[in-house]
Amino acid sequence: MSTRDDSFNRVILVDIVKLDTSWQDKGILEAWYTIKTGNGQILASKKFSDSVPMGNSYEDLVKTHSKLLGNLSKAIANTLTECR
Repeated sequence: MSTRDDSFNRVILVDIVKLDTSWQDKGILEAWYTIKTGNGQILASKKFSDSVPMGNSYEDLVKTHSKLLGNLSKAIANTLTECR
């Protein structure tokens, strides 16, 4: 019989509320994320909001979305380290 350490078993739920960009202005991301254990216990539930400058090309759009999602990922990772 094996024992399982639940401290590394996490479920992360992300609800994107808003992902919006305005040319030559800014990109905005608003989301809620919840971190649960494998058995469903909620460890954290947080709102995330961020905005970054936006250029005027499709390349800028991709970079803006990538930066916003990367910042969300960092926030989730930081929360995960707090939930140990």
